[in-house]
Amino acid sequence: MRCPGDPQIPTSPASPADRASIATLVQQCLTAQGQAVAPYEAEIDDIVARLYGLTEAERAIIAGRDNDRRV
Repeated sequence: MRCPGDPQIPTSPASPADRASIATLVQQCLTAQGQAVAPYEAEIDDIVARLYGLTEAERAIIAGRDNDRRV
């Protein structure tokens, strides 16, 4: 599947359950008004990483935890 706005960007189809989970977590972030949202954001990150099939190494690069790799 490709992003409707840019066909070069791949997207991953999310199941209705994944969409509902993400929507709930986003609503919790909004309700918290930016206070103590790290656990919600981490769970969203986990769901998205699973949907895209990211490895731990790829997640470390994205999070800036990979000190050996220079881009």
